[in-house]
Amino acid sequence: MKRTLILYASTHHGNTRRLAEVMAEAAGAELCDLLHDPLPDLSGYDLIGMASGIYYGKLHPRIPELLRQLEPRPGQRVFLAYTCGIRYRAYEKPVLELLRQKGIDCAGCYACRGYDTFGPFGKIGGIARGRPSAEELRRGGEFLLCVKDGEVTCEPCADCEEDAAMVEMDIQTLTAMLMGYKRPSYLYENERIQVDYHLIPYLERLIPIEKPYFSDYF
Repeated sequence: MKRTLILYASTHHGNTRRLAEVMAEAAGAELCDLLHDPLPDLSGYDLIGMASGIYYGKLHPRIPELLRQLEPRPGQRVFLAYTCGIRYRAYEKPVLELLRQKGIDCAGCYACRGYDTFGPFGKIGGIARGRPSAEELRRGGEFLLCVKDGEVTCEPCADCEEDAAMVEMDIQTLTAMLMGYKRPSYLYENERIQVDYHLIPYLERLIPIEKPYFSDYF
């Protein structure tokens, strides 16, 4: 049976803590507060989650610090999760690059909004009040269940919120992707696609791998 551990850093309103708790309950994972609890021996876990709020546009510094120290054993995987007041870019990218450099397999990333009163947002009563919602928490639990079972899935939902499962790109990027000139993962790494990281494997399966061909008779 796979052992799963979720390490989380949640400092303001407990947004990330609530997400981590729902994920742990859904998948039978163990929890560890990175800022207060003693760190367990990570070598005994098959799947390690690292969850955080967003601080000055980055995951909590304890996350990359821990990853730099981590010596993964064969087959060990890591997944990321975070909450943020507003998501205008892929905050997880520096940590994904660190995982790549360490040769650690990233099983996926889940992100959702969270109530934020940091800095100027506090003067207007905060943003993303009431987030993460019950639906966002539920989707977080489902995400971890898919990751734990070894696959990442994406299914349409009739009552999804407007900012859920969104893929954004310009027409030039869409053309390059659909014609097979550039793969979705390459376009994501170069910030041409705005999408949750865990949807990239779905796009990779959706877009066929073909050599582009233009017929020119002029």
